[in-house]
Amino acid sequence: MASAKQTPHINGTIPTPPPQWAKKKPLLHTLTIAPVTPSTLPAYRRLISLLLPIRYSDKFYYDSIETATSRTIALCALWHDPSAPASEPIVVGGIQCRLRLIPALPSSPAQGQESLYIQTLATLAPYRYLGVGSALLEAAIEAAIAGNGNGVVRDVYAHVWEANEDALEWYAKRGFVAEPSVVEGYYRKLRPSGARVVRRRVGVGEYLRAENTANGQTGKVDGKSESDQAVDGTNAVANG
Repeated sequence: MASAKQTPHINGTIPTPPPQWAKKKPLLHTLTIAPVTPSTLPAYRRLISLLLPIRYSDKFYYDSIETATSRTIALCALWHDPSAPASEPIVVGGIQCRLRLIPALPSSPAQGQESLYIQTLATLAPYRYLGVGSALLEAAIEAAIAGNGNGVVRDVYAHVWEANEDALEWYAKRGFVAEPSVVEGYYRKLRPSGARVVRRRVGVGEYLRAENTANGQTGKVDGKSESDQAVDGTNAVANG
């Protein structure tokens, strides 16, 4: 089994350099990504309730801060007002995911492998051009790898409303591939009601970044921050 300190090869071959979308872009110094805590939970809950078309149960939010036994990963993006350094940061984005074991026979190569399922991903409108959504996504993947012991996080996936072309494009630019079939009736209160499943393999680059993060190292990456306007909550799912 591979962990953050044991980078897996792909199909037994030497890994190739990561694609362009996998290069991690720096956040503004006024933005940080952090786990959801009891102090940030109320603002995180308001953000999810405001931006997403699905009402989540109290258990969903309880899971976001219950890290001791839960397989949930919940992160928020915090904006620090440079004009008021002593003020409390504002929650401007959030992501919540769950690790799901991939069913496999005992002799299958997939035994012990897991998928990271994106339950919610949302950013307040004024902050959707600052790379917040991308940073939340990559931080969640790194957290899943680092916290999964000797297990392997094989891929990451989400449901996206079939009519949300902007969100589908956002995921495509970040290496996700939309499955051809539509999950009919997934969004009961939306018309059309179908969802597309978008999926991305977790590659060697993510394992290396998770290892660097665990070791307190940060890589220098050139490039401007990408637009996150499409992350408006229509990739959310009910009941987690």
